[in-house]
Amino acid sequence: MRPMPLSAFFILLLLSAGCSPTMVSFYDQDSRAQISRMSGNRLAGGLTSVELNGQRFDKGEGLTYSLIVVYAGPSFIGIGEGKTLVLVIDGLRLEVAGSGSGKNQATLSVGVIEEKAYYHDIDPDIIRMLAYATEVEVEIIGTRKTLNRHFKEKNFTNFREFYELHVKRGAGS
Repeated sequence: MRPMPLSAFFILLLLSAGCSPTMVSFYDQDSRAQISRMSGNRLAGGLTSVELNGQRFDKGEGLTYSLIVVYAGPSFIGIGEGKTLVLVIDGLRLEVAGSGSGKNQATLSVGVIEEKAYYHDIDPDIIRMLAYATEVEVEIIGTRKTLNRHFKEKNFTNFREFYELHVKRGAGS
């Protein structure tokens, strides 16, 4: 049996790592807040990578929640400020306003860029709805392109885990 080439091994490693989201918690010195965040929650439908991750921000005087869109592809889509994230949760359309990706754009390698858009002050009920819905459609509106994605079962599982660990417990229920 011939051994697997090293490059094929790394591609398989990257693909398997990209499929399984993680939950991370850390203390941010600048904001003096405890942050708990999902990462790697890749959505279905499309060739380019789109993640929708949840975040909890705890400065002691109250919890706030955010959604973070992470896009990676061959060119920037230019996620602007305002209502650029549309969630259709079991038929209910929600337009979510954010700060855009202007300050969060990077070139990862030749032909691969990444941009992140943050949507702060999310009602915890929206995270609960994402976790326990039966169907979620996601639209990210960029200045150059609009992307449409949807949840698969793994996305619901990831949001349920995030909700149970970082939202429901944080609310004291």
